[in-house]
Amino acid sequence: MIQRIQSVYLFLSSLALGGLHFLPLGAGNKTETGILSDSIFNIHDNALLLGATILAAIILFVSIFLFKNRKTQSLVVNGGIFFVGTIMGLLAVAYFQNKEVLSATNDFAFSFGIGLPIVALIFAFLGRAGITKDDQIVKSMDRLR
Repeated sequence: MIQRIQSVYLFLSSLALGGLHFLPLGAGNKTETGILSDSIFNIHDNALLLGATILAAIILFVSIFLFKNRKTQSLVVNGGIFFVGTIMGLLAVAYFQNKEVLSATNDFAFSFGIGLPIVALIFAFLGRAGITKDDQIVKSMDRLR
């Protein structure tokens, strides 16, 4: 059923990843080149990061509708968790590759968007835990028959 709690968790996870498209990861002084050429550090500065974010959001959203097959749903959510972890790694790589540009601006500060992948990861883990719990309930009912 779509109205299960893990569906809410998976929706919130994909919503958090969708929020990365609108919220900046950080902001600072405008530079001539680099990721702060528009004075905003966001996922649109790295094509690989943008692609991984879109893919993870779509995977987690589609997994909501796989409720009839819990094993497949769990595998798809695990794939989404992998991509969210990849996003976090790519964010770290993008930051450390451009650390000189970011440290050259004295007023660079991280924004609320930097925490959204962590929120998405937490909700994805909660969704997977709900799927596992449902699977255990169904297996316990099968033993009673």
